[in-house]
Amino acid sequence: MNTESKVYQQRNNEFDIPSICRALFRNWWVIGICGCILGMWMYMGVSFLKEPVYVSQATLIISNNGNDSSVYTDEALEKVASQYQKILSSNTLKNTVQKELGVENLPGTITASVVSGTNLIILQGTASNPGEAYLLVKSAIKNYAKVSDYVISSFVLEVMKEPYIPTVSSNENLEKTWAIRGVLIGILGAVLAVAFFTFLRDDIKNEEQVSALLDSTLFGTLYFEKKQRRDKKTSILITNPATSFFYSENIRKIATKLDYKARKNHHKVILVTSVQENEGKSTVAANLALALVKKNRRVLLLDADLKKPALNKVFDKEITREMEFSEYLKGNVSFQEVLTRDKDTGLYYVFGTKAFRNSDALLSSEEMKDIFHITKHAVDYVIIDSAPMGISSDAEILAEYADAGVLVVRQEASRVANINDALDTLKKSKMDIYGIVLNAVRTRVFPASSEYGYAYGYYGKYSKYYKYGNKYAHVHKDKKETHENDGQTKEMPKNTADMLMSDSSDNTGEKHGK
Repeated sequence: MNTESKVYQQRNNEFDIPSICRALFRNWWVIGICGCILGMWMYMGVSFLKEPVYVSQATLIISNNGNDSSVYTDEALEKVASQYQKILSSNTLKNTVQKELGVENLPGTITASVVSGTNLIILQGTASNPGEAYLLVKSAIKNYAKVSDYVISSFVLEVMKEPYIPTVSSNENLEKTWAIRGVLIGILGAVLAVAFFTFLRDDIKNEEQVSALLDSTLFGTLYFEKKQRRDKKTSILITNPATSFFYSENIRKIATKLDYKARKNHHKVILVTSVQENEGKSTVAANLALALVKKNRRVLLLDADLKKPALNKVFDKEITREMEFSEYLKGNVSFQEVLTRDKDTGLYYVFGTKAFRNSDALLSSEEMKDIFHITKHAVDYVIIDSAPMGISSDAEILAEYADAGVLVVRQEASRVANINDALDTLKKSKMDIYGIVLNAVRTRVFPASSEYGYAYGYYGKYSKYYKYGNKYAHVHKDKKETHENDGQTKEMPKNTADMLMSDSSDNTGEKHGK
């Protein structure tokens, strides 16, 4: 089934209300602006087009003319009132008023209404001028008898409340009324638009859609991590005490699943990539490496994202020029000089800080190929963090070195078509695709105000990340030295393989094939 068919089928099978509610919550400011703009337009439009309307009003009461001693029921009085209403609103009376005022056309309108259940009639004159409105009512009262005497002879209309000259137009607040309507219409329209486009957007909104829409399976789920405001500048690492147990446990589950599949298939080099930036792949790669180390596996974490390296920021590590991964790829230093082991966790890592336009050439170099020959029998796993596939072809190059890989997909981020294209590209390589790690998954309709996303920031402005060590070490080539700073120690034997194998006392993970 192609992508378009899958998307169409999924849309007809599921209407993801939580996703739409989250989209409305994220775009509340857009919705508010739309309401304000339409309300402002309505206010200005009505103010420009509005003509003032003045209403003069009199209250009339129906009474017996004194020549008839009959007693009339309420029903009979209501019928009489209805007749008077027709007379006061008739064209005949209007023509009479028109002649008296000496105008060709009435300057306004005359209307009459019966107060329900009574013998009272409300007579109104409406015009654009307060004096004209008053004259219309006054003339109607003066001339109604000329018309009514031919129809009703037993009753007369008496003025209960005299008409008055209005001082305020009846539509004075029309602008405000339409402004409020405009705000409400704008908000409603924006809500419908956001909901509609969220529904149509072909991204991954929940776990069920992974298998339904993607050409792969769900390998694991990482839910959106809540953080306290005071810790919002720290990175999400399972070594960080501020990281929730729930998040750490999900990382361990994914790492256990990865460890099982990799050992079963004798896979050692694992690629972690994503479709676009800010999907959290660097955080996932870092935590998988740490989780595997906690399982007594010897792990090398390699930051092969030469577009925007992030792992040094995730771990808050200072990388000197001699330790730059790119310096090794250029042939300026040996692999021993860029390889470092963290004293606190036992994780081996190679990080960089520099970005390169010709990253594909560096990753295709002989030096890059040598890394896997050097480390193949020295570590249990090499975890590679690559550049996003949507901005670079680096992941395709690294896939040729990898035995297996996972694709990190952030909820409601990348398009389904782009994800499937990335999967198709990875499938052309020799590596196995374990599946999709769905990242930053929200299950709440409305997120808590204290939540901060761990999937953000590594390709934009970096924050000050969590420091889980306090020592740092660097050793020069062919010389055994130990320096302490920022929680890392580097002790270099004569060759790299010996270095990786020499630390059996700290990391006694079982090797593949045993």
